[in-house]
Amino acid sequence: MNKRLIVLTLSMLLTLTLLATTIYAYYFDRKETGSVDLTLGEVSFSWSGSFITDFVMPAQELVATPFTLNNQSTVETELRFSVSASTSLLGTVELEDIFAVYEFDADWVLESDGYYYYRGTDTDALSEPGKYKIPTNVFQIPVLISLKLDGYVIRNEHVGQTVSLTLIFQAKQGPFIDWATLGTTNYDFSTGQ
Repeated sequence: MNKRLIVLTLSMLLTLTLLATTIYAYYFDRKETGSVDLTLGEVSFSWSGSFITDFVMPAQELVATPFTLNNQSTVETELRFSVSASTSLLGTVELEDIFAVYEFDADWVLESDGYYYYRGTDTDALSEPGKYKIPTNVFQIPVLISLKLDGYVIRNEHVGQTVSLTLIFQAKQGPFIDWATLGTTNYDFSTGQ
């Protein structure tokens, strides 16, 4: 009985010690962090511009009204796009294979990853190195200025055939995230989805 009382007492003391340590750690082991500013807002762009609607001849200007992105975002954003071309006869091809001229605005820079990034003089490139944030007061961003078919490639056999130019834009909130962190998604400006 004496041994049992000693074991019981030691077990009770050990339990109380563990309980006191846990309570002490819970209430007194705190760490404070500095302040963090979070910006909430909407990243929103609309697309405008037009192609000619009549029959097309090689070397004829196809852009009737230059294409622009209209910025309606409520937060600083970053933009990039990829581009591909195809014809119903040739399939997917490089731009220079079917277009004699394809001119994007000078503020778009083609990087080694195959994306064109917006690097306009109106972007904030100083606050976070490596980022070119578009302020909310930049309302129009020119994209496609000129487009002309190459007559040596697009010939008589292309009469009545479809030639496609596809630009896939990606936009993100400027601060706190980089392109490598994001996944990809497709957005159709005509349907809003």
